[in-house]
Amino acid sequence: MQEIHTATEDTAGSEPILFPEEPLKKKLIRNSFWLYFFSFIVAPTGYIIKVIASRELSVEDIGIFYSVLGIISLISTYNDLGLTESMQYFLPHYLIDKNFKKAKSMLQFTLVSQLISSALIIVALLFLAPWLATHYFQSPLALPLLQLFCIYFLIINTFQMIQSLFIATQKVKRSQGIEWVRMWTIVLFVFLGWQLDIFSLNLFMSYRLIGLALATIVGVIAARKHFWWLSKYKSEIDRASIKKRFGYAFWVIIGTNATILLTQIDQQFALYFFGAESAGYRTNYLTLFNSMAVICTPLIGYLFPLLNELNKKNERTKIRLLNRALYAGFFAIGLVLGVVAYFWGPEIAVLLFGEKFRFSWELFIVSAPFLWLVPIMGIQFQNLASHGMVKQRVGVLLLGVAVNCVVSIVLMRAIGITGIIYGTAAGQASAIIASFIIQHIHRRRHASV
Repeated sequence: MQEIHTATEDTAGSEPILFPEEPLKKKLIRNSFWLYFFSFIVAPTGYIIKVIASRELSVEDIGIFYSVLGIISLISTYNDLGLTESMQYFLPHYLIDKNFKKAKSMLQFTLVSQLISSALIIVALLFLAPWLATHYFQSPLALPLLQLFCIYFLIINTFQMIQSLFIATQKVKRSQGIEWVRMWTIVLFVFLGWQLDIFSLNLFMSYRLIGLALATIVGVIAARKHFWWLSKYKSEIDRASIKKRFGYAFWVIIGTNATILLTQIDQQFALYFFGAESAGYRTNYLTLFNSMAVICTPLIGYLFPLLNELNKKNERTKIRLLNRALYAGFFAIGLVLGVVAYFWGPEIAVLLFGEKFRFSWELFIVSAPFLWLVPIMGIQFQNLASHGMVKQRVGVLLLGVAVNCVVSIVLMRAIGITGIIYGTAAGQASAIIASFIIQHIHRRRHASV
């Protein structure tokens, strides 16, 4: 089954029509099928990896690993300079307008810029790694992990750009397929390490690097196959376009920082205020909490390129109908999963991670009523991004981070680590409310024009 994007040719008979006119329902059904097909076969991988790691490593090891991963996520916000999302926003505009010279120029510019930034980050990380291991993580186990992550920065640029290329052009099978390769390769090596009794903290990180490297190779081959025709165009250097891309990317960087803070600050709170063991409990609680992501993340991730295309084509009615259906659907799913989590949480936690992580279930119970906040916030952020309102999105995110931090610090002093969960929910709720207000103002302005 070939995708319609590559099957339809334009009148010149040379380049494919990447964004053909077709009913929204048809496009959603076709792409949603592949989104959820790959999502359901990829979804178990994170659980399998963490289940094996939880049984082979200590609670402290797990806490250190995922805390280091959180810090690396913070650092990596500077790695792509915001250009991958900028590319996802502008590339479809160039392709719809058949401005293939600018499209090629953007791809080349993005890759070169990211390679330069990653080289600078690697030098800085190698220099700071001993200090971070000693003074922040307070564990010698963190040093080799930080050093191994330098290899990660050498590979991730190409992987991100290839995946962004497929996402921007709505080639769902390709973007999801390379993610499938990455995750199942990690599972394979984690399983082999477990069976051969050679599992260790450093090897656990190495398995992730192998999966990323193999997926990148597969992605490059697929991109050459589907976008070879861009090679016949000469790159067009347009200073105005570059300035516009960097302007968008600048706010993406700030917004990404705020997003990472919103998602990672709680792990760092748990590590700093309660220690590595509590951080280990919390990271496995997040695995349970993120069960909602199995359902909502694939479709919400697809919303950005879809809404971007609909906005470019000025199809406002389709956007409103799509949003209403998603709000209602994900709110209902979140409530149902919250009830299931509340009543069957203990059995799920012990089954997946063993008795030593039973406290993760107690954290999960506290968070159950707030599961629906995750997809609603995701939908709202995609709406803002697809309208090019990256500045407004940054404001919403910073509000969420501020509310999260204040409420978490106040409550965790009063009720312990569970206070962090209430802080997260408060931050998410405030961000959702603010985004709805901004969206309403934008609609009124658009209607008055």
